[in-house]
Amino acid sequence: MKILLLLITCCAPFISANQISTFPGNDSLLQGQIVWRSFEELNTTGNEDKKVMVFIYADWCKWCRELNKTCFSDPDIADFINSNYFPIKFNGEKDESIEFKGQTYKLKKEDEKVFHQFTEQFNKGDISYPAIVFLDENLKVIQTIKGFRPKSEMFNVLNYFQGDYYKKVSWTNYIKSLEN
Repeated sequence: MKILLLLITCCAPFISANQISTFPGNDSLLQGQIVWRSFEELNTTGNEDKKVMVFIYADWCKWCRELNKTCFSDPDIADFINSNYFPIKFNGEKDESIEFKGQTYKLKKEDEKVFHQFTEQFNKGDISYPAIVFLDENLKVIQTIKGFRPKSEMFNVLNYFQGDYYKKVSWTNYIKSLEN
């Protein structure tokens, strides 16, 4: 019995050291993959003083899948997003209620259309997939970017908002400055 207790005591540190944590702070596990968070997590833990990026998609949307495949699966983009944003992936047609800034958003059905109130609000009534909503550290909307973006442009978009360039220069002038 003493030998068994001794073995457990000696081996426990090695066993726990080899376990893989899925907690967002485990950089070795998450490198190269976006750690998508939820509105529930945003409400309970906060945004960690980061800007929030909400990727709004629909299952049937070809360009949403393409954005996910080409941009969000790129290790450099994923690492940049994990380091600089609180990323949320949100299905704009899923039947779930979400709480955001004290307001409840639900799935809405009008005639043959099905969409989420959050999608409608942050697309300013013009439902479009994919859409990426950028929020500042105080959860105020900076801008919603609609449609697919290639990998090279996506990194520029992410940097534009993360670096607060949107406060100083127009998108057009920002891109021109990168070309020089």
